[in-house]
Amino acid sequence: MPADPEDWLPQGVADLEPGAWQALRETGRSVCLTAGAGAGKTEFLAQKAAYLLQAGICPPPKRILAISFKRDAAQTLMSRVGKRCPPDQARRFNSVTFDAFTKGMLDRFRAAVPQPFRPPADYEIGFPRRNDLENFLTRHDRGAIGPQKLEMAIARAPLPFDAEGISPAWRELLNAYWQEQYGRPAGALLSFAMINRLVNYLLRENPAVRRALQLTYPFVFLDEFQDTTHAQYDLVKTAFHGSDAVFTAVGDDKQRIMGWAGAMDNAFQEFAADFNRLLK
Repeated sequence: MPADPEDWLPQGVADLEPGAWQALRETGRSVCLTAGAGAGKTEFLAQKAAYLLQAGICPPPKRILAISFKRDAAQTLMSRVGKRCPPDQARRFNSVTFDAFTKGMLDRFRAAVPQPFRPPADYEIGFPRRNDLENFLTRHDRGAIGPQKLEMAIARAPLPFDAEGISPAWRELLNAYWQEQYGRPAGALLSFAMINRLVNYLLRENPAVRRALQLTYPFVFLDEFQDTTHAQYDLVKTAFHGSDAVFTAVGDDKQRIMGWAGAMDNAFQEFAADFNRLLK
């Protein structure tokens, strides 16, 4: 029997700060909680998961999706929820990294990716090095572009490269890169940036898959939100924006450490604009 939301008490801790209580009980619209290191952001997410599951706000078979930037953060949050909830409830809490989430989506729905971008089932994960990108550019007489600019284009350009703002030259270059990665004698090699673009394309082209995802996860947590990249945030919006999904994003806007990897400069402001409001 679910607990009455008004009677629910924090699990494993004495109490929560007033601001945390406000953000925890807000289940009708999305919230963003910013706080410094050591302020208990992971514990807050674990408590909110327990509240949603135990008070029947996220009833079976609905699930909560928690996405983190790093694997250890995803595992820590999963472990914390396991200590706050009985097993039957904790099983409905899925804590993964962005990369694990996108790879799982691609492996499950690979056959729905439109051709010619549908990868073979036996693709492998690759981690392109700087000299790999330089060699590719040299072979195509585009060395002046530089590997960093190419890497950014691979990560951010939406498939199938016909979007407004992508020049014919870039379209040709990006198509050539994907063809080379798919046509390797040893088998197709996909980076996680490419997998992100494939899943984004899959969700845009298949409303049934997108709807199934939205029905499964009415609540979505975004941990370490300050390190979210443009491509990752674009994927989140493609998957859930416009649905009834309620987001809870947490992070420290003063601790952005993944700028070199494409982390957004204004993630919290964009979230506030896209998903209703910003709580501090």
